[in-house]
Amino acid sequence: MTEAAKEWLTEWVRDRVLAAPYQQQKRQATDVYAPACRTDATKAGITRRELEQAAEGNLLSYLESAVEDKMDVEVRKNRPTTSA
Repeated sequence: MTEAAKEWLTEWVRDRVLAAPYQQQKRQATDVYAPACRTDATKAGITRRELEQAAEGNLLSYLESAVEDKMDVEVRKNRPTTSA
């Protein structure tokens, strides 16, 4: 089930996690995304252990990185282009 849990987590992050400023990333991961992810995983039949394994051993760190990655995408997308 670990591979299925990893696929589920990847999809969950893609669909639910939004970009947040650096100062809010840890709070978003801890207070919003981790509890919601655990609840949704349980509903999907994924155990807490499987979820942690899918998150490479640390769900909070995984979610913080996901929020940061989404923010990086937004920053690059909104970066003004420079002419050479």
